[in-house]
Amino acid sequence: MQPVFVTLDPERDTPAVLREYAAAFHPRLVALTGTEGEIRRVATDYKVFFEKVPMPGTKTYLIDHTAYTFLLDREGRFVSLFPPGTPPPRMATLLREQLAAGPR
Repeated sequence: MQPVFVTLDPERDTPAVLREYAAAFHPRLVALTGTEGEIRRVATDYKVFFEKVPMPGTKTYLIDHTAYTFLLDREGRFVSLFPPGTPPPRMATLLREQLAAGPR
């Protein structure tokens, strides 16, 4: 099993920033970035909404986005998604089922 994080903000999330971010969560977490076009294409493929939201009166911004965790199989195909608030036991059950199923 390989946990992966994909940034939606390549402007701020440089490889160095992502390395530090990923390390704060888990040593096996891989953090990915790309061009704005590449990220938009992946987000569109997975139906992930995101947009830059300027903070009034500042030069900063937030990234408003869909907050799902996706489960993909060994070949990178969609299996399921976990919306925010999915109970950990439910996530564990789906992960165990996927691991037990083995390669398709």
